[in-house]
Amino acid sequence: MKKLILVFICLFAFNAFAQNKSFEISEILIAANSNMPLESTTVYLERPNDITFVTYTISNIERKFELENTTHQDNFDLSTYFFGY
Repeated sequence: MKKLILVFICLFAFNAFAQNKSFEISEILIAANSNMPLESTTVYLERPNDITFVTYTISNIERKFELENTTHQDNFDLSTYFFGY
């Protein structure tokens, strides 16, 4: 009986970890109207069904950004925010 319980616990733990997926997004941000690279732009991911924040980053001086995280979802909304003058 103890072995059976141990097997169920191991299967449950494996299933819980197997559903998490890692992702990595990296890109250079360029303005659509002027084709100029955008520095210090906030880039964030949120879940589309309830707009829950997942992760964010800010583009560096080279206008590049990288997002990395682990989640169980497949779909996200990628949004950017740039405050200029």
